[in-house]
Amino acid sequence: MILSEYAQASEDPQASKDAEAGTTKPEYMVVTARKREETITSIPGSVTTFSEQSLVDFNIVSFTDYATKTPNLSFAYGNGSTAGDPATAVGAARTIAIRGVAGARTTGFYLDETPIPNTVDLRVLDLAGIEVLKGPQGTLYGDGSLGGNVRLISKPPHLSRNDLRYMLGAGQTKGGGEPLNSTGEVAGNLVLSEGVAALRLATFFDDSAGYLTRTYLSDINDPQSPRIKVDNQGATNSKGGSISALWRISQDLDLGLRMLH
Repeated sequence: MILSEYAQASEDPQASKDAEAGTTKPEYMVVTARKREETITSIPGSVTTFSEQSLVDFNIVSFTDYATKTPNLSFAYGNGSTAGDPATAVGAARTIAIRGVAGARTTGFYLDETPIPNTVDLRVLDLAGIEVLKGPQGTLYGDGSLGGNVRLISKPPHLSRNDLRYMLGAGQTKGGGEPLNSTGEVAGNLVLSEGVAALRLATFFDDSAGYLTRTYLSDINDPQSPRIKVDNQGATNSKGGSISALWRISQDLDLGLRMLH
């Protein structure tokens, strides 16, 4: 179930005149691959983009959802290091190649203009879009971008419009170790002072049952030792969120702050 509340934008007078005259203007995808707004046709490079509507249409909520739909991007799990915190081991073990360029620090991940460690697998939540830049990007993004960059573009706080969206879901894994799978998202914008300050909040949880039973010897040195069975292997339980603030100090200066967990 999804609820959305958005203020309606005022109608463009020129668009009305074009409609009355029976003419339409071509629409172009606007990207920020070179750190400024440009149409995708004007960029001298290869970029795969997912608009906000595309993320909804394709039900994209994780890295694998958009990676499998991006040409020239391949990935695998199990080839990297799994040392350290078990919660980040899966992300650390992921290897990514764009146009066949693979290896340590060859693909950069960014949330807006902030680099994200490869061990963090960001949930696709409350985004304005995703841009996958192919080929060396060191000129604009520095080290770690030999193969390309994956940029997640967030929605900034809106200074004049409140909105709210939420989603709740439930399901069941046949033979799973838990009786129910559940997921939920909440995202919204709160105007503190119109035209001056606003907050934007996004949070989620996702619990999915495991589907394997692990069986092993209680003493690996004794083949006759009792066997131990552990159900619900492969279960995933994740949650997180972010809060961002925007303060318009003047017409030429905005101050932004984000906390991500």
